[in-house]
Amino acid sequence: MLEAAERLSERIEDQLGYPIFKVEGLLEDPSVEYPVRGRHCPWRKPGQIVGMYWETAQANYQCAMWAGSLAFADGTVAHNTFHLFGFDHSPNDWRGEHDYWKGNWMSLRLTGVYVDDEDPGVTFEDVDALRCIFPKGG
Repeated sequence: MLEAAERLSERIEDQLGYPIFKVEGLLEDPSVEYPVRGRHCPWRKPGQIVGMYWETAQANYQCAMWAGSLAFADGTVAHNTFHLFGFDHSPNDWRGEHDYWKGNWMSLRLTGVYVDDEDPGVTFEDVDALRCIFPKGG
């Protein structure tokens, strides 16, 4: 998971020309648990995104936290991280469930059409949209 996040960070920095996040490593805090509802996450530092292994893949926006099972591809790391950046599933995906008022659209690839388990799952357009969300210097 950490290696996948590092590859995603490098891919974004290579395209944008500046970093928007860096991988810090493991968080060794026994009080950390996935907040199923709400934003009960007093252990999280401001500006910190936390990813963890859990039974189902999901994102908690209030806690800037996502979870995924042990059987996930690199694209799942990107997918859940982009949810926290304000992206939602492509309106053209196979799920057919959409909140048309939410955030930026993910590409179909980032929504979950990965090439293989090591595919970072992002397109040029996905990363390029981050320029508006995280402008350089601001």
